[in-house]
Amino acid sequence: MSRENLKVADCIGSRGPSQPKGSTTWPWESASALPGAVGVEEFDRIDGGVNVRGDHPDGLIFSCSGPVDGGWPLLDVWESRAQFDTFIAERVGPAVAAAESTAQPEIAEFPIHEYVSR
Repeated sequence: MSRENLKVADCIGSRGPSQPKGSTTWPWESASALPGAVGVEEFDRIDGGVNVRGDHPDGLIFSCSGPVDGGWPLLDVWESRAQFDTFIAERVGPAVAAAESTAQPEIAEFPIHEYVSR
């Protein structure tokens, strides 16, 4: 199954299809964190500027976040690294600046090997 044809609904209630050896057609995942004292108010200001609900970014499949001691982790699944990079440059960077935040995301990435959805 190619990235172009992959939909989250394709694997609801089951384990997703196996990724072919050497395939680069599966979605890309990033785990990010806004370290330090980012609280709900600051996150909501940044999130309001990013506006994923009102203007869904191309390539975003799934996103979730929440507060923990020492920061605010985010987990995103994207169709490609290029779409994520565009989103960071065009939406997140300007939103952080507009919110007058000093938050600098720490980003870790990995290819998705398996996902399970209900």
